[in-house]
Amino acid sequence: MGKYCTTCKNALQSSEAFCTQCGTPSQFSRSEVIHQQKDRGRIKTFVWCSVLVLVFLALVAGLFYGVLAFWSNQVGKAQPRASHLPPTHKVEIDVNSPMFSQGYMHAPNTEGYEGFEVGETKSAIEREYGRAEGAKTIDGKKAELYGNIGVSYNSNNQVSHVFVVPGKMTKDDFTDFHNGPDEISNGNWYYDTDKANGFSIKVYTSKNDIEAIENIMQR
Repeated sequence: MGKYCTTCKNALQSSEAFCTQCGTPSQFSRSEVIHQQKDRGRIKTFVWCSVLVLVFLALVAGLFYGVLAFWSNQVGKAQPRASHLPPTHKVEIDVNSPMFSQGYMHAPNTEGYEGFEVGETKSAIEREYGRAEGAKTIDGKKAELYGNIGVSYNSNNQVSHVFVVPGKMTKDDFTDFHNGPDEISNGNWYYDTDKANGFSIKVYTSKNDIEAIENIMQR
C-alpha cells in the first residue's frame, strides 16, 4: 500500500520521514509503526544477548585465570623452580681425620650434620643446597647425595636420616684409624664405648667397604 503526504498528497516512499515536496512529516500507518517497533525490539534483544554472552565469557575467563594462578602458586610453594635453585653444595668430609673423629665419632650429631638437619623439608634443603648430585641406597633407604653427605626423606618429604657417605673406603682403612667396632649386628657396626653419652655411631658396611656412617640416638 502506497503512502501519501497528508498536506499536498505527494506520493512518498515508505522510508521517507518527510515529504520531499512540502516538508510535512510523514505519517506512518499502524502496520508500519508495529513493524518498526518489532525491529527495534529485535535490535534491543540482540544487544542484550550480546552483552550477556560477553559478561559470561568474561566470568569464565576470570575463573579460569584465578584457578590457574592458584594452582601455579601452590606448585611453586611445594617445589622450588630449578632456575631459582643454587648450585649443588658438595660437602667434602675426610672420615679418617682427627677432626672427624673428634667432631663426629665422639660427639652427638643425632639431629644432623654439616647444616643438613633432621625434620627439614626437601624444598628447604634444595633452596639452600641445590638439587642432589645423585643418590644411593643405604640400608634399603634412598639417600640423595651432596658430596659426602647423604639425605633420606620420609613420606612427608622431610629429612629422616643424615648420613656421612665416604668415598672409596675399605673396612681395613677405616678400622686402622678408628679401631674395630664395639658391636656388629646384621652386618652393621656400632661404636658405643660410652653407654651414657646419649648417642651411638652406626656404620653401614658392604662386603669389603664402608657405605655410610650415621650418628644415632643411643641404642
